[in-house]
Amino acid sequence: MKTPAIDYAALRKKFPAKDPKKRKRVAAIRAIAREYEQKRAALGHGAPTLKKGVVFYAVVILGLAILGSLVLSATGKGGRAEISRAQLQARKSVDAVAIALGRYRYHVGKYPSNEEGLDALAAITPNKKGWNGPYVNHVVQDPWGHDYVYVNNGEGEYPTLYSAGLDGKPGTTDDVLPDRALFDEPFRDTSWTKGWMPYYLRGYVLAPDKRTKSAIEDEVKAVLAAEQGPSDGEFVLRDGWEFSRDGKEWKDVRVPHDWTLADRSARNGVGWYRRTVELPMGSAGKFVALRFGGAMAGLEVSVNGEAVSGRDCGNMSFEVDVSSKLRFGEKNELLVKVDAAKGEAGLCRDVVMAVEDFEDRAIWGTVKITTPEISPERAKVRVTYKTPVSASEIVNEFEVEGPVLWDVYNPKLYETKVCGRTYRYAIRTVEFAAGEGLRLNGRLVQLKGAVLDSALGPLGMAFDGGAMRRKLGILRDMGVNALRIPRGARSEEVLALCDETGLIVLPEGCDVPCEFAEGFCDSCMMPKDRYWEYRSKWNELKDTLRLLPHWNWEGSDGEKVPVSCCTSGDEAELFVNGESAGRRKRPADGGPVAWEVPYEPGEIKAIVFRNGHPMGEDFRKTAFKADSVKLSPEAAELADGELGFVKVEIVDEDGTALPHATDRVSFSLEGPGEIVAAGNGSPDGAYAGAESVQLYGGRALVVIRRAGGSGLPLKLTASASGVRPESVVIPRK
Repeated sequence: MKTPAIDYAALRKKFPAKDPKKRKRVAAIRAIAREYEQKRAALGHGAPTLKKGVVFYAVVILGLAILGSLVLSATGKGGRAEISRAQLQARKSVDAVAIALGRYRYHVGKYPSNEEGLDALAAITPNKKGWNGPYVNHVVQDPWGHDYVYVNNGEGEYPTLYSAGLDGKPGTTDDVLPDRALFDEPFRDTSWTKGWMPYYLRGYVLAPDKRTKSAIEDEVKAVLAAEQGPSDGEFVLRDGWEFSRDGKEWKDVRVPHDWTLADRSARNGVGWYRRTVELPMGSAGKFVALRFGGAMAGLEVSVNGEAVSGRDCGNMSFEVDVSSKLRFGEKNELLVKVDAAKGEAGLCRDVVMAVEDFEDRAIWGTVKITTPEISPERAKVRVTYKTPVSASEIVNEFEVEGPVLWDVYNPKLYETKVCGRTYRYAIRTVEFAAGEGLRLNGRLVQLKGAVLDSALGPLGMAFDGGAMRRKLGILRDMGVNALRIPRGARSEEVLALCDETGLIVLPEGCDVPCEFAEGFCDSCMMPKDRYWEYRSKWNELKDTLRLLPHWNWEGSDGEKVPVSCCTSGDEAELFVNGESAGRRKRPADGGPVAWEVPYEPGEIKAIVFRNGHPMGEDFRKTAFKADSVKLSPEAAELADGELGFVKVEIVDEDGTALPHATDRVSFSLEGPGEIVAAGNGSPDGAYAGAESVQLYGGRALVVIRRAGGSGLPLKLTASASGVRPESVVIPRK
């Protein structure tokens, strides 16, 4: 088998010497060459070389002559005119199968066995090292309704592959065979890496495994960043948008976005979003769609001044085909009109541009993954979807050996690919048993539910994966294991995060008692007293010990003050300035341990016991004169693009928070990042913007985001009148 050579001259033309980013591009080319050589060596062939000279070109000419004679002989005695349309279709189909077999061998190291047959090309996530398929959507028959003949001839030999032709008999003159060179096509042409590699490098980049793929991705990241625009794949259109209320004055915004957040008068009216997008000529002839995760409401879309679609869909996701309206290789203007007449408005979820092959793609919204058969040994997974060229639903099935079942305590997720896109799924059984409740994997589960809406505190209706993950995590820590999600909030991202967090999403109409999340936390998802009451009952994995009142110990001298301790222990003893106020058992219903004691300035402390042994303690102090601002970051470090949430309080000189402080606190940020929003969790939900916020109940929340491109830390400073400012430094993760 002839070893193909890399055309380094062509590569150099694509990366000219005067390129200002020459060093990075040269590194990418070298990484490609190294990987290619390693793969060829692993399969027993020498490293590719660039051959030159008269002998080399003579061999090329001779090879072309031989190939031409083979092509002529394949047309039959009657010549090309006698080849039927069915034979041409069979040739095209059998050539495609030959290439797919070559790709399979490239990853797995050998062709499918005779027992596996061609069905192995359409299998999904089989247990084979190096597999990166499926390699065809489904195995079809030839135009005459016969199965293709396939025989594995052993290691080092090409397989036998052909159509038996019209007569259905092998070995006759109407058999249709592929060009044998196509079995080696994947070693030269790797356009199948389209999901992650720049379109102009696909003929040269080879990635036999995930580790090599990841290394090459890193080395060509600069090349990707410098690309004119997306050639294919899914791309989130997050930055680069402008927003206007009147069509005259425009301001830069980031999508997702909620324009009513700072201006409540904006609840009624119309707003426009616009941005430009440029796609390379390599995208011409492909399917291009805008996928809106959610908008509120009355949405109209136009491209280059031409109306494309309108949708009055609230927060539901939908897709708009813009293929025929785009000008490739040029700038295109996207204009989105949103009507706020029905409430909060804006492009409140991601806008994704999808660039795909017109035929070789799963129609958006048709992919379904189910697990019809589950046992401790294996689970059958069924994947169904539709493509533009499939007359009926395509069904693929595969098995997972020794499956780990998804559970609220162990939310294990698997991954599979459909038409190049990755989908996550869980293996589990769920049933509602009459008179019992929900059984998860055969185990009766006590449902502890909450209602989840789309609001994200200071971010408003503008969806952010990190903020929603934080919201779900806080509820999960309380012990919530089930959510009732209104239709408008059931976005693809939220459902995926629920699976990831270990939360059961209840079907619509389910009568499980649930309470809105804001009943347990304020609108900034800072816990209220009731949060700790439920946590002590619902969280079975973590101990709870929380002394209430929530903030500190205050009152009038001698006044009887109620005190309670939320705990998962069985007894608690209260001390007032070191004197015991009594040791009491936790009530049988799991509620808090309660006392009523005379107030005196100082400290109260609760010591909690389990089985007679101390398990922990909590205390509250009387707060005195305000001394300084206190900042408490929820995360010690932030990754590029990640949101950070910082609690803000006013404290005395001992660090005790003043529970009734209403000071206005101002913020500034140094380093690669921005202050996104600030809120105080008040019932009216009024947010004053990112520069400052007035404390409510003695606390507030400021949200920052780290930008990319720098390793410097972020420094957040908060200041208020009459007290010392506070700064916190948050390094890069």
